[in-house]
Amino acid sequence: MDVHFFDQDTGIAVGGTSESLRGNAVVLRTTDGGSTWSRVYESVKGSGISGEWGWKISFPSPEVGFVSVEYASNNDGHPAKILKTTDAGVTWTALDVTGSVSRAGLQGIGFRTETEGWASGRGVTSYTADGGNTWTQLLDWAAAEQTDQGGNVLASPAGQLDGAINRIIFVNDSLGVAVGRRVYLLNPASVTGVVQAPGVPDGFVLRDAYPNPFSDHLTVEFDLMEPGPVRIEIVDAVGRTHGVLATGMRTAGLHQITWDGRDENGRRMPSGMYFLLMDFDRSPEVKQVVLIR
Repeated sequence: MDVHFFDQDTGIAVGGTSESLRGNAVVLRTTDGGSTWSRVYESVKGSGISGEWGWKISFPSPEVGFVSVEYASNNDGHPAKILKTTDAGVTWTALDVTGSVSRAGLQGIGFRTETEGWASGRGVTSYTADGGNTWTQLLDWAAAEQTDQGGNVLASPAGQLDGAINRIIFVNDSLGVAVGRRVYLLNPASVTGVVQAPGVPDGFVLRDAYPNPFSDHLTVEFDLMEPGPVRIEIVDAVGRTHGVLATGMRTAGLHQITWDGRDENGRRMPSGMYFLLMDFDRSPEVKQVVLIR
């Protein structure tokens, strides 16, 4: 289940047709800020699949977007599948993730460009370079992980991830984050990755912002284990920066700031998904928030 807004009026939401998880995957679209919704896609389940639903959304451009589909069961061994749109969510097509078979389908999906992306869930992460037409399965990195002297788990030059990725987000062309069992920072230029080992990040913690979703004011808290330079930006789903919540040197300890849902020019931001991108002494961390007007 996920939501994505292109502007203050137009957006899509994905989920399922049944609360019991025995229905079909569905995509809804609104053009009036969420006051009304129309059903633009409903899946047709394969044999042996008792239920499916849309799980996560990724739009690498305003026109092209993708949705991962999760299964309640997959008794007949159908491949995992995604949904793809090339007209900003007006129409959708189902594509098989060839080679990826699990009883529960997919969870995380993230595309850096209209052609290059990753899809993951329940043991298998797959990579495509042609917009989802063909896929390559990546080695489960849990079977071959290494750590550096700082305790970070290093991914290989081939870009392997483990198979438990719940969300994949590209904030911009130079920063991608995959989260699930671990948190990966992806470098798309060389298709490599570094993941922070489980535990408290070195030097700082960006806490979950609250309330989330929010409508008027969002409280953001972060802990610094030592003094240092901090920068927190508000970034939208396509990587555009709309404001800076904090910048400059900060002392060690707990810090609290608020965001009133306005951009750097004081304009009210439209409903949608945004990211808090925190950089502390050149170490990034990202949190997702949802603004509802």
